[in-house]
Amino acid sequence: MTHARIAGITAALWIACATSGLAGELSFHEFWVAETPPGAMATAGFARIANTSDAEVTITGAASSACKRIEFHRTDTIDGIARMSRQSRLTLPAGGELELAPGGTHLMLIGPSALQAGERVSISFELEGGETLTREAEVRVRGSRRSTDDPHAHHHP
Repeated sequence: MTHARIAGITAALWIACATSGLAGELSFHEFWVAETPPGAMATAGFARIANTSDAEVTITGAASSACKRIEFHRTDTIDGIARMSRQSRLTLPAGGELELAPGGTHLMLIGPSALQAGERVSISFELEGGETLTREAEVRVRGSRRSTDDPHAHHHP
C-alpha cells in the first residue's frame, strides 16, 4: 500500500470519527414550536429528546434564524403561581429522555418572527464539547395535539 493511500484512509477514518459524536445519539420526537401572532414577544418550543448513547449529553445553547435568541426555561408552580426560571443548560442522562413540555422545561424563543401553523423552523443546538445538532420543528397552533394550559400566553399582546 502506498503512503498516499494510507494517508487517504487515515484521513477518512479521522473525519468519520470526528463527525460521529454524541449529536448522532440524540433523537427528537414531537418537536414543535407554538404559532405566533405578529408582534409576539416570545413563543415556546417543545419536544421529547431521547439520548441513546451510554454517556450523559448536555445542551449548552440553541439558536434559530426564526428568532433573536433562544433560552432554556423551567416553569415551577409555587403556592399556585407559575414562575419561569432561566436554565443555563439541558442535561440528558445516558440512555434517558428529556421532556420539553408546556408547564415544565421548554425552549423560549425570544423575539420570534411571525410563525404560522404548518411552517417548519430550523433550530441548532450546541452541545458541550463543541458539537452542533440542527433539527426542524413544526409550527403548531397553541392547544393542538400536545399542549395544555400554556403559561406563555402572557407573552402575547
